[in-house]
Amino acid sequence: MKIPENSIAGHLNWGTFTLRDVVTKSGASPFGDDTVKYRGSSNDAALNAAVLRFKADPQASARFGLGQSGHQAHACGHRRTLRALAACASF
Repeated sequence: MKIPENSIAGHLNWGTFTLRDVVTKSGASPFGDDTVKYRGSSNDAALNAAVLRFKADPQASARFGLGQSGHQAHACGHRRTLRALAACASF
């Protein structure tokens, strides 16, 4: 994904506040990273051992059409999840 450097803060802001809105309105997070393996660092094993892990709330995930892990079950995965997040942020 190529994002111009001058728009990174805006993207982070949008994601942070949209997720906060989703969690506030639904009472729990539909997303988790407890099964995600991060790659591409100079030491992936250390990164994965140190990263904070969050479990998706099953009821919140079901509301968004996500699996138990908080991941989209469809092949288009991340893009579809972002669309669902944007569409459902005002439910």
